[in-house]
Amino acid sequence: MKLTRTIMALAAFAVAFSAQAGDEGFKISGDFATSYTNDSGGGYNLGAAHNSFSFDLAEINLEKSMGNSRFHIAIGYGEIMESFNNVADTTQFVPGTDSAGDAGFGSKSTANLTNAYFAHSFDFGVNFRLGRFQTFLGAEDYHVQDNMNYTFSYGYANLAPKFHTGLEVSYNFADTVDAALYIVNSAANTDLDENEKMGYGLSVAFTGIENATLKVNYLASRRGANAAGKGTTITPLITPATDDTYLEVLAMYDMDMMNFGIDYTMYTRGGLNGAADTEASSIAAYAGWNGEGMGAALRYEMVTNDDGIIRGVANNDITAITLSGYYEPDTNARIMAEVRMDSDDQNTFRDDANAADDGMMQYNIALMYQF
Repeated sequence: MKLTRTIMALAAFAVAFSAQAGDEGFKISGDFATSYTNDSGGGYNLGAAHNSFSFDLAEINLEKSMGNSRFHIAIGYGEIMESFNNVADTTQFVPGTDSAGDAGFGSKSTANLTNAYFAHSFDFGVNFRLGRFQTFLGAEDYHVQDNMNYTFSYGYANLAPKFHTGLEVSYNFADTVDAALYIVNSAANTDLDENEKMGYGLSVAFTGIENATLKVNYLASRRGANAAGKGTTITPLITPATDDTYLEVLAMYDMDMMNFGIDYTMYTRGGLNGAADTEASSIAAYAGWNGEGMGAALRYEMVTNDDGIIRGVANNDITAITLSGYYEPDTNARIMAEVRMDSDDQNTFRDDANAADDGMMQYNIALMYQF
């Protein structure tokens, strides 16, 4: 039924825009990604369907431009959307992930309205978006073909929201500094009353050094106490809301065939009822080589997880090494092979006999296509 509803929704949007198909201001684009995961001889992620095929992403984007304005809408389907919709803190997307065993309070739907916004650019340099749009946080993208690796880092998958609903206002200063302000709904959407739980964000990017970008992102988001009130209008908050904060510092350096990056993410979860705040952080280093129709990338990530925000176990620092290589048979398609090795302090992975293991090794092969 979920797939049927998704197909019907996409068809409805296509029909609604079909009258504009001959208009130069109308554009259709999309992403597709599927993969196979094998973890023979190594641990696998608890709750994951290992040694299996995975339909990870199918997204269609429809956009209509009208002078300085544009309307954009997109719907995504697949395992990536399911892992995002299920907002359990223990969810770490890997190809083949099955969220049925996760303990989150989010939807188990594999469909997601990823973007639905109106945007306008003023002649004096100010731009704004209003609606639902992809987060400004993170060094990675849910459009996996745009990433250096196929699987996500813990910093992206576990420590930041993926979408926002609200307002973005941006401005470019002197061609070297871009800044954006955000007023958005709470990242922890636990009920329908957002009046006292709005999120406020700031993103500043500096591009004054050739080939280099330094970006600082910050989001402060109010969070309510009761997940039981989600989806109702009558359940009040049990306790006052608290503050969650997200801080990210991202540095990137791009050359003709090489690119490098380092991303630091800190998530602080406010304590409820006077409880102490908890936090987790990630630092990930990226290195990539891009040749003619082929490339390779390495990601090394260290996660500080003393409070157990990731994977639900305290004093459990995590290390992950991911090596990927890809081949592009044409400009739209990419075939990627990946080896990923994760390890932690508290043996939260599982081996082939379903016994506790301090590590996970995965081999992934993926096919991606963009149009």
